Amino acid sequence: MVRNRLNLDRNDSSVSSEAKKILSFIQNLNLTPEQLEKTFKEVLSQVQKKESVPVSIFTKKLTILEAIVKFLKEEKKYSYHSIGQLLGRNEKNIWHAYHSAIKKVPSASRAISSEISVPLEIFQDENSAPLEALVVYLKEELELSFSEISRILSRKDSTLRTSFVRAKQKHGKKE
Repeated sequence: MVRNRLNLDRNDSSVSSEAKKILSFIQNLNLTPEQLEKTFKEVLSQVQKKESVPVSIFTKKLTILEAIVKFLKEEKKYSYHSIGQLLGRNEKNIWHAYHSAIKKVPSASRAISSEISVPLEIFQDENSAPLEALVVYLKEELELSFSEISRILSRKDSTLRTSFVRAKQKHGKKE
């Protein structure tokens, strides 16, 4: 059954030549479905740890989630499914975020290289909104002030403080 799906995927014209090579390699490994699933989860875990987005993608026009999804879809050419897995979110929510983003900003996203990159794994916490996760990361991990974060994200200082406090309350910590 796994092999049939791999063959179908490999013959799909929308699959890149690199992906076809990987699918062929995986098929030749003769892994059981359980081994294949375990291996896939390990690889995905490594990709999630290393995948990041530049802070320059965040604008006032889009929500944090919309900006991330638009960047990953347009710049990185990820599928909705892959983005959902990277962010630990439902594929339908990813589709909705992307379509909402292109209504607001129809032109292709143009990420300007940035000194600051944000790992995608910080957005996987289901208890934190994307803005909350981002503010906590910038404040605690990068030790930026609220005024610096405000400038970077084009958001009001008070909005960021509120997001930070809410995130801390959700995790049972005081500011």
